[in-house]
Amino acid sequence: VDNPKITLSGDGTLHLLFTRGALRGGETVGLYYSQSLDGGVNWTDPQIVGEGEISWSEITAYDTQTVHRLWQEDNGLVVANLSQESQDGGKTWGHVFDITNVAEQSSPVALAANGMGDMYLIQLVRNDTASFSNQEKITLKDWKWDGSQWGAGETRDLNIKGSGMNYLITAGLTSKNY
Repeated sequence: VDNPKITLSGDGTLHLLFTRGALRGGETVGLYYSQSLDGGVNWTDPQIVGEGEISWSEITAYDTQTVHRLWQEDNGLVVANLSQESQDGGKTWGHVFDITNVAEQSSPVALAANGMGDMYLIQLVRNDTASFSNQEKITLKDWKWDGSQWGAGETRDLNIKGSGMNYLITAGLTSKNY
């Protein structure tokens, strides 16, 4: 078990999302979901969420019954940033949304959520063109959850000094949802 993500819903249920790694090679071989109704003493049998290589995942809950899980999955052909919502406390799950459209390689993503249903997915995409030598052009993209689907937000190009670097991203929301 690797990369556990946990959230607490308003009814006291713990919701857990985790990856399972291969014994040899260390790559992930699936994303799983489980929940506990008694503060973590007992857990439901893990349910498979995704079977590809998982490079990122997150789970968040708001109100007493709504749980949202998100993940980046490489199925060997394409990489997709996916999300799925449960409106009954994780008992059943709705449609899987492809948030960002598929890509050829994984890219850094982050979720910004405030626990009241406002959620944004932020992604950094490396471009092949650079403005100047020894610079990389990175595109910052974001999507907003409107309660039923993801909508594309702003896109900004950034020039970063240096080349061949790996990037990470983190996101948060201000009290005014910026």
